[in-house]
Amino acid sequence: MLLIWNFAEPSEDRNFEVNPSIVSRRGIYKDVYGSGADHEFADYRLRCNVPVAMTVAPELFNPERALVALRITEQVLVSPMGMKTLDPSDYSYRGDYDNSNDSSDPAIARGWNYHNGPEWGWPLGFFLRAYLRFDTAVGRGRAVRFIAFVRTTHC
Repeated sequence: MLLIWNFAEPSEDRNFEVNPSIVSRRGIYKDVYGSGADHEFADYRLRCNVPVAMTVAPELFNPERALVALRITEQVLVSPMGMKTLDPSDYSYRGDYDNSNDSSDPAIARGWNYHNGPEWGWPLGFFLRAYLRFDTAVGRGRAVRFIAFVRTTHC
């Protein structure tokens, strides 16, 4: 997995390979790079898999940037059921998953949208572990309160 920081400030774009006309979220790590001209928008999507990488290879991340990305992930992807697999503001977002759907809609038929919005429980554990690690490293302490809140309201 290639991880590239998508800068929070547009003023930094000129120093890096960024297409500001298609940036959908800033302050996140991109997990895709070089999708090609026809799919370049995929390079700027917010998904739930970056916290997995943060958990298994934290040395790849700048702690301050990781914390910014995790807070955005919390605001956008964390939900009562777990984590959304794609930013709901993305045009490809389809939150309902039905593997038995045999319709002619290519966006959802036969479970095609597995990674395009449905909420899954398993990524939440990785998110919480990454959030705790980087929040502690930066010395903010918010992650412990958030985890206690999740435990008391969702368990």
